[in-house]
Amino acid sequence: MHTSNEATTKHYGNVLAYLERCGAYYGEIDFNEPREASESLFSFEDELDITHHINNKMVEKMKIILSKHFDLEFEQVRKLHPMYISALMAQKILSPNNDPPLDMLLFLQAMHQQMETGGLESVTFQEALAKSIPLDGQLRMLKGVVRNVGKFRKQIKNLEKAYASQDLKVIYHLSKKSMGALREKLIYQRNRQMANRVVSIVNENRISSFMCCGAAHFWGQYGMLSYIKKGGVKIEAVSI
Repeated sequence: MHTSNEATTKHYGNVLAYLERCGAYYGEIDFNEPREASESLFSFEDELDITHHINNKMVEKMKIILSKHFDLEFEQVRKLHPMYISALMAQKILSPNNDPPLDMLLFLQAMHQQMETGGLESVTFQEALAKSIPLDGQLRMLKGVVRNVGKFRKQIKNLEKAYASQDLKVIYHLSKKSMGALREKLIYQRNRQMANRVVSIVNENRISSFMCCGAAHFWGQYGMLSYIKKGGVKIEAVSI
């Protein structure tokens, strides 16, 4: 999970033994890759902001919901695209103290061990993906959260529970449902991209590599594990 809480902290300690056996680390992204230019993709350009895309009634409701349930002020998020506002709200539920996410902790440990580092996705790919996500789909997702905070919180806590029990199938189905029409771009398309990268790393690297990404990407016929197997890589599950 791209967050930090009791469940992820527990798994962090359990996977360190595997990380220490490897000479290279690949996260979902390469934290060493410059990302300044990509930050603008999360925000509206020029004088535009979220108020240009939702009515005044929804703006006022958002202000109340953000402050009451997520410790966020409307002015902090008004320039952000709807999808990233929703992501911030989910992050506040999972990690209210804003601790470093699990993938960042693993990356820092890899740097401490002087491992080679890289990413399964490039900034270029993520920039192209962000530009291709329709605004109306993002708005539907955000409005749904604002209108039913209790349902949204329950979904996120169910994800956390499934992660703690290492239930990839439940994580996948919950994530797929929450993405709605955006699942093709945010899950399936990225699964293919990252799986191809994994296969390339396995075939090209002469050292053991530790690779990690969001847990929702593994399961199903369109999941990374399926594509990796089709790429000729043998997979063996281990319990952590």
